Amino acid sequence: MTSIKEHWNYFSGTGIDRSSDKRLNKEYLKEALCKQDTQFVVFQNCTPLVEEEEGDEKCLVKFFHAEVEKYFDLKLSGNDAKWPPYLLYMGRFDVDYFALNKLDKDWKVLEGLLTEKRSFAKGFVLATQICDKDSGLVSQAQSMFQWHDRYRFCPTCGSKMFIEEAGYKKTCLVETCRSNKGVHNTCYPRTDPTVIMIVISQNGRKCLLGRKRGWPKRMFSCLAGFMEPGESVEDAVKRETLEESGVTVSNVCYHSSQPWPFPGSLMIGCQATAQTEDIVVNEEEMDDVRWFDHVTVTRALKGMSEELILGPKQTIAHQLIKHWVENSTAKSSSL
Repeated sequence: MTSIKEHWNYFSGTGIDRSSDKRLNKEYLKEALCKQDTQFVVFQNCTPLVEEEEGDEKCLVKFFHAEVEKYFDLKLSGNDAKWPPYLLYMGRFDVDYFALNKLDKDWKVLEGLLTEKRSFAKGFVLATQICDKDSGLVSQAQSMFQWHDRYRFCPTCGSKMFIEEAGYKKTCLVETCRSNKGVHNTCYPRTDPTVIMIVISQNGRKCLLGRKRGWPKRMFSCLAGFMEPGESVEDAVKRETLEESGVTVSNVCYHSSQPWPFPGSLMIGCQATAQTEDIVVNEEEMDDVRWFDHVTVTRALKGMSEELILGPKQTIAHQLIKHWVENSTAKSSSL
């Protein structure tokens, strides 16, 4: 599988060094938690607290220790102290960064941190309004906190677990549990690999897009699906395209990837060439699948199409479509 030049996607890159070597250093972490210049970002129910800046852009609110200590217990007592599930060490960039998460249905518990311009960015639409420089921090922390919330018991024996490595590992409390012997991945954060692909016709003039039930009218996007165990990226692209559209593909080419914290996927973006063009829609998975020509897709990217609506630029699907439009030999001379 060949690849295209390196491409940055939204939710990628935190701008800080994750400093994984410090996750086992309890003394360092205890000191970092109490430093005056340490930065904290706050979540409630895995939802980030953001502040509105110029335009519609929103950025994570960064707090100092004194501003958040009344809402969270930030003391790690002793080397054998258990790491709390609401605390995550993010890494370091000049100063140390931590994320905090309050699991509470009462949104008023953190109202002391709110102002007229501050709010919790609930849902995908609001999350994609977060500034680019903070999107990676949101992806990292939100995915981790959702993992802690969903996986509270050992997946091997069902017993309770305790948290280690500054929030990045869980260990079963039962010493004889199989997960505590040898090499196991049952106690590390889960990431689900997902292929997402733009399929191009053999003449390069059309691309294949689909839509799910419940989407806004006229909205289409790239086909996508979870990878299966023992499956290569290339085979997953071929299988998912065939399952959803009835179209067979070849020449799978890697474009880029995108962390997707809803709740914890890694979108693996690819481009493939169709070997057939007849569409058979899988009605259990898709509402519709269609071929769209270069002119229509180009107009849609500019918000000028009456036939097609595409997802926001923050999605890897938008970037895959944009890459095809900008690099296709079928570029239209007029719009």
